[in-house]
Order: sequence, then C-alpha cells, then structure tokens
Amino acid sequence: LEVLRRLTPELPVTTNFMGFFPHADYWAWAPHVDVVSDDSYPDPADPRAHVRLAAQRDLMRSLRAGQPWLLMESAPSAVNWRCHNLPKPPGLHRVHSLQAVARGADGVLHFQWRQAEAGAEKFHSALLPHAGPDSRLFRESVALGAELAALSDDVVGARVPARVAMVFDWDSWHALSQPAVPAALDYVDTFLSWYAPFLRRGVTVDLLPRDADAARLAAYDLVVVPALHVAADDDLAALDAYVRGGGHLVVTYLSAVLDSDLHARLGGYLGSLRDTLGVRVTEIAPAGGAVALVGDVAGAAGEWNDAVELSTARVVAAYADGFAAGDPAVTRNGHGAGVGWYVGTQPSVAVLDALAARWLDEAGVPALLTEPVDGVEAVVRGGLLFVLNHTGEAVDVRLTSGSIHVPAYDVVIRPAS
Repeated sequence: LEVLRRLTPELPVTTNFMGFFPHADYWAWAPHVDVVSDDSYPDPADPRAHVRLAAQRDLMRSLRAGQPWLLMESAPSAVNWRCHNLPKPPGLHRVHSLQAVARGADGVLHFQWRQAEAGAEKFHSALLPHAGPDSRLFRESVALGAELAALSDDVVGARVPARVAMVFDWDSWHALSQPAVPAALDYVDTFLSWYAPFLRRGVTVDLLPRDADAARLAAYDLVVVPALHVAADDDLAALDAYVRGGGHLVVTYLSAVLDSDLHARLGGYLGSLRDTLGVRVTEIAPAGGAVALVGDVAGAAGEWNDAVELSTARVVAAYADGFAAGDPAVTRNGHGAGVGWYVGTQPSVAVLDALAARWLDEAGVPALLTEPVDGVEAVVRGGLLFVLNHTGEAVDVRLTSGSIHVPAYDVVIRPAS
C-alpha cells in the first residue's frame, strides 16, 4: 500500500473484504482503503442467509463511518465451491443486489461476466451463462442493470440513516473461539441473534468498533453490546459516558469478562460497567438447556444464565428455574441522564422481539414495520423506501405508513414519505 500511495497517489485503493471474515480485523484495515469493497455469496439453501447478509452490508457501510461502498463480487445464481450449490430462485439475486444498494452500496458488481467453458470455475454462475443470452439468468441480469441505472440519481452517494448501533469486535470473536472457555459459542451467530429483532422491525443498524469514543456513541439513541467479551477500560468508560449523557445501552452476557490483555476482570465481571448497569455478575454460566423467565417480560430463554447481584438496577425478568433460579435475568438501571440494561441470558425470539420493542420505544427510535416480520426488511436510502421479501411466499407488510403487498422474492421501491 505504501508503494501504491507513493507511485500512484491519484488512484483510489480498495481490496476485496469478505463479510464476517475471522482472519482480519476490518476495523483496522478499512482506514487504509479509499472505498470499502465486499465479496458476497449467500447460500440459497440457508433460510437465515438474509440476516447475515443484511448485517454484512451494514458492516461494510460502517467500516468507514457510513461512506458508500461497493459490492465487488456477487453471483447471479449458484457458486461452485459448496457441497451442494443450489441455484438462486428467479428474483432472489435482484433482492440480494437491491439489499446491498438499500444498505449503502454505490455499485453492484459480479463474478463473472461469461461463464467459463473450461477450468476450475466453469460451474460458477455468470451474467452470461453457458446457455447464452437466450436464458433466464441473462435476461435477469439485463433487467437488473437497467433498474440499477434508473436508481442511480436517487441513491448514489446517499448515506443510510441509522439511530441504533451495535458493537462488533474481532478481539472478542477470537477470544471466544479459543479452547478452554466456558462454552463453545459462535460469536457471529450470537451477534446476529441480537441484530435480527431490529431487522424484523425495519430498524437500520450501524456497527461500531469496541473503541468507539463517547462522541461517536452519542450519535445513536440506542447502542446494543452483545457478548463484548474483551474490552479495555477506556472502552467501558466511553459506554458509561454515553449512558450518563442520555444514551440507552443494552449489554448482554459474556461482556467485559476479559480486559484487552485477555486477563479476567476480578471482583465481579463487567468492570466499571457494574456502576453503569447497576449489577454485578458473580458467575458466568452456560445454561444446561432451556430456562424460563418470569416478570415484566416472561417467556423462554437459553444458552446462558449468569448469576447476577443487584446494586441499583431494577429486575425486569428473573429466572424461574435452572442454575440461577430466582436471580435477575434482565435488569434496567437509570444512570445519569440515560439507561443501562443488562441481559444475562439468550432470550427466545418472541422475548427478544418484546424487549427490542421496549428498547426502541424508550429510546424514541421509530420502526418502519409495525410488528416483527421474518424474512422481510425495510430500509430507507436517498429518499426511497426499499421493502424486500427474501421468502418464497408473497407477504402483506404493515408499515407505519400503511400496508404494502410484496410478491415472493421481490422488492417494492417507493418514495419514503
């Protein structure tokens, strides 16, 4: 990079990022490129692929603080490197492409133009497939190109507004991937489980590094911190300042357990966040199975059941059974001008949807969808509302601005107001 900057300073620099990639911390890399580019190959066989894909788009947009990015590689249909390479159903690639645009991409590029006749990637789909121009894939590609061109004046260069942020941290990912931890846990899957309730309500989320300072945090009404296993003292101080300044903070189990040297925090986990959240975690404990929650928010949970002691927080839900029976599971603490929540377990989808609705309401963040809808997302960019249906069934979506019908594997775009 230093050589390129010296020899061709007038040329912009980019490189292919690859979504949630464990082997490189993109927060550290992104400042050294002029535009973020991403490779994206969702699996058509995965019914939850749209969740990871949406979060991946949000990560790419967030790596350079909201700057538009490029979808550098995508496939019109099947790839050639999975055990079973399912083709994309008609319409799904358009949904994926417009999802990228809605979430901040200024360009949608593909690999590859012409499907190779021979070689290692001859079965990787392309804009012009083996069947030639008289084919579904080519017709879809031509139509998509025309649609992207028509959208350009409205969206290119436009930023995507977000009032909710979530902290994503490579160090925590790496630490939780080591052997000899309390439980084998997929950090990205855990992150996505806390991201999904906002996606289901049409609430756009920015991602932040764990070292975001108080000023950067203050740009958001609600900040969610899932499984931030590794955190420096300065990181915790910034989160505390955010709450004292009026922010709404949600912290989950497995957070602030280790410092930046991977040393355990002594005297009760959470470090200085103990005062922010009004609780002290005395034991971190995986759950042996499902646990029940009782209180203001009741229902099922699992994965985790921290042993928590109260100081100033109020109990919103407690464990009805399991290792931590009777202990607080969900707490709320007024702190300065803001509020800090602690969730010591993994709530079920229904419970998490109910909690997310309360957090959004308290923080004053409007949702585009009146109720959670799985497989559908709604995003605003450049004065346009994108409503995307990732499912094979038509849906009638209730927006806060009225109802809308979205056919299977389709996108409806209309003015946002």
